[in-house]
Amino acid sequence: MPGRATFGAEHWHNYVTVNKHFAARTIEALEKCLEQNKALDNNTPPIIWIHDYHLMLAANWIREKAEEKQLPCRLAFFLHIPFPPWDIFRLFPWADEILQGMLGCDMVGFHIQDYCLNFVDCCQRNLGCRVDRNNLLVEQGERTVRIRPLPIGIPYDRFVTLAKTAGKLLKSDKQKIILGVDRLDYTKGLVHRLMAFETLLEKYPQHKEKVSLLQISVPSRTDVKEYRELKEEVDQLIGRINGRFTTANWAPIRYIYDYVAQDDLAALYRDAAVCLVTPLRDGMNLVAKEFVACQINASPGVLVISPFAGAGEMMHEALLCNPYEVHAAAEVIHRALTMPEDERILRMSRLRRRESECDVSNWMRSFLKAMGTLDVDDVGTTIMQPVTVDDFDDYLLK
Repeated sequence: MPGRATFGAEHWHNYVTVNKHFAARTIEALEKCLEQNKALDNNTPPIIWIHDYHLMLAANWIREKAEEKQLPCRLAFFLHIPFPPWDIFRLFPWADEILQGMLGCDMVGFHIQDYCLNFVDCCQRNLGCRVDRNNLLVEQGERTVRIRPLPIGIPYDRFVTLAKTAGKLLKSDKQKIILGVDRLDYTKGLVHRLMAFETLLEKYPQHKEKVSLLQISVPSRTDVKEYRELKEEVDQLIGRINGRFTTANWAPIRYIYDYVAQDDLAALYRDAAVCLVTPLRDGMNLVAKEFVACQINASPGVLVISPFAGAGEMMHEALLCNPYEVHAAAEVIHRALTMPEDERILRMSRLRRRESECDVSNWMRSFLKAMGTLDVDDVGTTIMQPVTVDDFDDYLLK
């Protein structure tokens, strides 16, 4: 969301300082690790796995110092948020430094293919790197950096156990609950969601007194002005909708602005008729996966997901909902509420099968495979092909 971005040289200086500090401490930890490995007669180079946007510069300094001290290691980076397309990324004043920092790794991972392609495109257009889009490779100096889609999972079995043991929190079986669980963040599309629910009640009055939206908003960055303003906007919108539709026996929206214990959350996931995961932008969104894991009832609920969440790329059995299209979103919610049971069972069973297979342990195994540290038949192409005359022709045509 470039319109909300502000760039400050002092902030950038602090970011660089923090990354250098982490790099220095990582080298200290690497030295200790290598000493322990030597004592155990283990010659395998340790893997340093750097996570998320907080440390996008650290890899280059780690590599530089490790080579200087002759400390063998392999470096990987994983970004948990979306990587933007080039026309947005180039707005950032220090875009080149970010790319060079990430390319200090041997492998860079993202949640989905689109983010990988965005990164590869930025490396070519900003830095002039030679790239292989088909095999997701970027040439950086004398090294070839692998770019890999590695969608994260959840501890699936743990959520299933929580759902089985959690007590019942929703007292009435006659009223359907639409559940939303988010940080209070402008990327989560809460205002759009509330407007869609209001439109639902306008267009389909038969849902009045039969359906409630339970929105859980976890406090986030309460010291930031924009987040406080968002809270005020959400509070006012909920107040207006409740004031408009509330009856003596029913309030359309129940709002929890607080942290919710995981076992309570599992109970709500389990018993909700619909779960709305409708961010305006999100790297993956694990709420969608947690909801699916907890759907153990014989008559399951329905997942509604935004195409702008990474999870929307792979959870094909969910109902897709563009949060920007408020009236269309209301129609999707109505469809979810009125979906026949046999269709709900079919969709949810397929979602559950996939999430049980692609859990967080599978994510770790996929990472190790991509790093080439497991005995596997094929870890994909890892080396750029030599430059040919045709390559020069291609570049000249651009």
